[in-house]
Amino acid sequence: MKEPTSLLGIFDSGVGGFSVLQELRKVTDADIVYFGDCARAPYGNRGEAEIALFVSEILEQLQSQGVTHFVSACNSMSVNTTEKLLQESGIPKEQYIDMIDAVKLIPFEHNSHVLIVATHTTIASQVYQSILDEKGITASTHVPSSLAGEIETQDSGAIEISINESIDAAISVGATHILYGCTHYPLVDTYFKTAAEMKGWKGSFIDPSIYVAQLVSQWKLDGTRGLRIETSKETPLFTSYSTKVW
Repeated sequence: MKEPTSLLGIFDSGVGGFSVLQELRKVTDADIVYFGDCARAPYGNRGEAEIALFVSEILEQLQSQGVTHFVSACNSMSVNTTEKLLQESGIPKEQYIDMIDAVKLIPFEHNSHVLIVATHTTIASQVYQSILDEKGITASTHVPSSLAGEIETQDSGAIEISINESIDAAISVGATHILYGCTHYPLVDTYFKTAAEMKGWKGSFIDPSIYVAQLVSQWKLDGTRGLRIETSKETPLFTSYSTKVW
C-alpha cells in the first residue's frame, strides 16, 4: 500500500464492518485498514467496561499503523465509546465517525414506527431510542440475541429463525421500518427481505452504513483505494470477505 497522507481505519467486532466498507468504497478512494476482532466476537452481550477496553486497544493498534481517520463500524462499540476515551487516545472527534453519528442523519416521516433490531448491549444503552424520540418518531426494540454470532458462524438455520422472529416483532408492533442496529445484519439483508415477503410485512429496512458513507465523503480523503485487512482470528467467513474485491 502506498504511503498515504491520510489513512482511514474501519474496525468492527468481526465481519459486520464489511457492510460499511461496501458503502464507503462507493464514495471514497481513501487507503483503508480494516480490522475485525473475530477472536472476541460478538460484542453484543459484553459489558460496557469490557467493550470500552477493547475499543481502546484497537484504536491504539490502528494509530500505530498510521491511521488518521476512524470509523467505528460496530454499534456495540459505538454506544460504548466515550468522549473521554477519544481524548485519552488523542483522536479529535472530527476525525472519528461511529454508528450513532450515522443514525442521527436518518430522515423519517413523522408517522413512522421504527423497530430497532440490535444486540442487547446496543438496546440497553437507550442511545438509538433517545435519538428517535428527539426526532418525534415512535420506536420499539427487538433483540435477536444470537444473530450476530450466528452470522459469524454461518449457522443458516439459526439465522432464519432469528430473522423470522424479528419480522414477527415488526408485525406485532405495527412497525413501518426496521432499523439494522448491528452492522452484521445488512450482510443477511436477503434473509430479512425473504422473511418479510413470506410473512406479508411491507415495511422498509434501514441500513445506517449508507449514512456513514455520507459522513466519510465529507472528509474528502485522497488515496489509491489501497486496502489492508486484518483480524485477531482468521475464520472461514472472514476469509471469504477479506478475499473479495472492494
